[in-house]
Amino acid sequence: MSLTSSLHQLKRLIGEDRVLTGSGVRRGWYLYHHYLGRFRNRLGWGTKEATSRFTIEGKELLVHFTPEQLGTLYCIFGAREYDLGTLLPYAPQTILDLGANSGMASLFFHALHPQASIACVEPDPRNLKLLDKTLRSNQLERTITVFPAAISSAEGRMKLRMGTHSTCSALESSPMHDLQDEIEVDVQTVPQILDRLGWKQIDLLKIDIEGTEDELLSLKNDWLAQVKSIVLEIHPNTTPEKIQRYLSPFGFQLSPLKRSIEPVYLATK
Repeated sequence: MSLTSSLHQLKRLIGEDRVLTGSGVRRGWYLYHHYLGRFRNRLGWGTKEATSRFTIEGKELLVHFTPEQLGTLYCIFGAREYDLGTLLPYAPQTILDLGANSGMASLFFHALHPQASIACVEPDPRNLKLLDKTLRSNQLERTITVFPAAISSAEGRMKLRMGTHSTCSALESSPMHDLQDEIEVDVQTVPQILDRLGWKQIDLLKIDIEGTEDELLSLKNDWLAQVKSIVLEIHPNTTPEKIQRYLSPFGFQLSPLKRSIEPVYLATK
């Protein structure tokens, strides 16, 4: 990395650090964990789990994370990309989090919508460990339902490709990411999840599943009639135009969330 690019990165990180102070962490917290993670990585010491408290809507949240999840952490608690505010003309009562990672989005949704029933789906065992710790630390292990599985258009067993970055694990059917390690995981469908939860409707569906969103939304997708709104990250293996075509028969209109750093979109009816 050149000196110029390093300085640009430092400037960006300082700005993100400043934004995160609005969620209750001290100034310099974000910079410290970013550069500590880089230092450990260069020395080959591996990932070290950390814990921090955030305040969202007056609620104190305890979050367990690793350095490679800092970008996700900033998007959720700093940029607040899932704070849909007036974009939803209703308060969601059921929220399904597909690709829950370590549970940060589900925790954020709970802070904003404490009345909602929340369930999350996550296949990576590294993330599931942190997800369990985060829910227990916030006394939510009996409030938020966890499905240790991947999501797709058909049930069964598939290989989950994994690398050192636990936010990028992808099913073997996804063209995203060139990852060497793999494990076999359970794969469930949205109708299966709904049946197990006893939900007749999903008020808010969050999707961040590393490229599988194209298959999920295009095949065997009649269940979309039971969804009111979707917030999703669209990965480079598909396009917003294609996703809009899949959603249009069900009355959805797709639009980008401007404050999001990642390509995150909101689909509403």
